[in-house]
Amino acid sequence: MKMVAVFHNKGGVGKSTLLFHTASALAEQGHKILMMDLDPQSNLSLYGLSEIELQNIWEEEEEVIANGFTIGMNTFNTAKKKIMNSPRTIHFLLKPVENGVDDYNILPPVIKINNNLHLIPGRITLSQFEGVLADRWSISPDENVLAIRTITQFRTIAMRYAAKNGYDYILVDVSPSLGLLNRAIITSCDAFFMPATPDLFSMYGIRNIGQALNKWKKSYISLYNSVNPQLRELFSPDFVKFVGYTIYNARGRKDQPLGLARAHRSFAECIPEEITKWISKEEIPKCLQSKIEQSIGGDAVWASHNTYPAMAQKYKCPMWLIPIQKLEKEDKLTVNSNQIRFQDTKEAYYIFSNDLINRVKKLNDA
Repeated sequence: MKMVAVFHNKGGVGKSTLLFHTASALAEQGHKILMMDLDPQSNLSLYGLSEIELQNIWEEEEEVIANGFTIGMNTFNTAKKKIMNSPRTIHFLLKPVENGVDDYNILPPVIKINNNLHLIPGRITLSQFEGVLADRWSISPDENVLAIRTITQFRTIAMRYAAKNGYDYILVDVSPSLGLLNRAIITSCDAFFMPATPDLFSMYGIRNIGQALNKWKKSYISLYNSVNPQLRELFSPDFVKFVGYTIYNARGRKDQPLGLARAHRSFAECIPEEITKWISKEEIPKCLQSKIEQSIGGDAVWASHNTYPAMAQKYKCPMWLIPIQKLEKEDKLTVNSNQIRFQDTKEAYYIFSNDLINRVKKLNDA
């Protein structure tokens, strides 16, 4: 199992859309995929759940989120079977370590989007966990088991679900922050990839990520080397690796170089240079260093799909399956007149997802 994050320091680059369609393409090709929504905004969750369904999940677990385990953890594990028999959010799954008690005896089920594609939904209160991380990181984690459990708990949860359900890959959506929450998440992953809109803010976001990775790695190595060898099993076996980028949500122009409008093309041409300049070669697998400047999947997913992602979220399916859904009247004309364009998105995401996974597989050769 490999745990892979989609990450950029700039918001609005389409991380959730890219992750959902990548996961859907991989699932259709036979890979068993778990998506974890670790962005407090929870946009990824709305690709698998309606707002009402997500709200119901939030309300069912509100007592635990607000008050913890007032009846004691042992009693909770036996008396609260009902709440554990339906899908729960990531913050609910983190609540035992947040309260400093043992993990749940059993894992709640996941959201099953289809046989090969599952989801652990997000929750807006996940942002509160950053304060817990700040407290635990400040009390010498190398001497405190609870601090180590807290910092590594995202990976522990992923590993438990992988062992239970046999996932090939766990794809993780995160916020654009460089704070402690994302530091704990990203350093728990085996790899991350980056969607970048071709603009000034994305370029400077690459710089921020590179500088953050350098700081995070020093802390990671120091912490890993200082803990009891038994606790090292909670960490990723190696510091997270960068496996590539893609231009995303760009304005396409087939009659122009790179197939992009001029304003976007100038920035798109600079992004590979920014990556080479700011992301250390140590964070790139050696077998990928010669191709890291090449966009994942070429230009397969570069161009914006306009309103198609919003429709995918509305109908809870990838864009290429929208034409076979039971469409509302207001959407029928748009879909029926653009069926080929909807179907073309399938090939694009297959190309992208296969290149991504081939790069992730090469982590074993690093």
